[in-house]
Amino acid sequence: MNSSMFSKHLGAAAVICAGLLLPSVHAAITYVDATTSNTIATDGDPAGSGWQTGSDNGSGLWELRAFGNSGSIFEAQGDSAFNTEVDHEALTTTITGLTAGASYNVFVYFWSNPDTWEIDAGLVQGSLTEFTTSSPAASAGDFVVAPLITEGPRTLYQGALGLGVANGSGALSVFVDDGDLNTGADVINAGSRSWYDGVGYELVAIPEPSSLFLAFASLAALALVRRRR
Repeated sequence: MNSSMFSKHLGAAAVICAGLLLPSVHAAITYVDATTSNTIATDGDPAGSGWQTGSDNGSGLWELRAFGNSGSIFEAQGDSAFNTEVDHEALTTTITGLTAGASYNVFVYFWSNPDTWEIDAGLVQGSLTEFTTSSPAASAGDFVVAPLITEGPRTLYQGALGLGVANGSGALSVFVDDGDLNTGADVINAGSRSWYDGVGYELVAIPEPSSLFLAFASLAALALVRRRR
């Protein structure tokens, strides 16, 4: 094979490898609804014991409410009957089906009416950020498939949690807790809510050494075959 042909193969290899290492230019957010199948109380309680259905606001358990995406959200609120603040147990939502070792921008989604409801969320248990309606509202154009973003007087808001890396099983966890509006502590008062609906992820980059090796190996084999001809 002459030097010109060899240079073309090297150029092709460079293009392929660069494509494997570059961030996803046209990435968009995939919404994952928080349900009783992917969300548990952080202390390990399964669905049914980590929260409840009904209206016992003073229990400290998240309630399942018929609203939002998939027809249900997780609600934490104060005890309206006694106007007291209630500390709710934290939740963990697990995103599965990701690429092991890949990096993703991760988001949390919560609802609010004009009363400025809020939520605490993060990628590290015990190290959460508070999000309020100063966060941007969810925008349909940001998603692969847009979720429900308005319903009645309420709007779906988006909190950016930063960069997460999928584990060896292709999973990533998001930790969620109630807000602390006007309290300064991890409790929520009777006049506000945390309405948690789901999470989202957006591919950043997949550095794949194995894919790079295969790309180089394939091109090298092709060059060898052509040289022998």
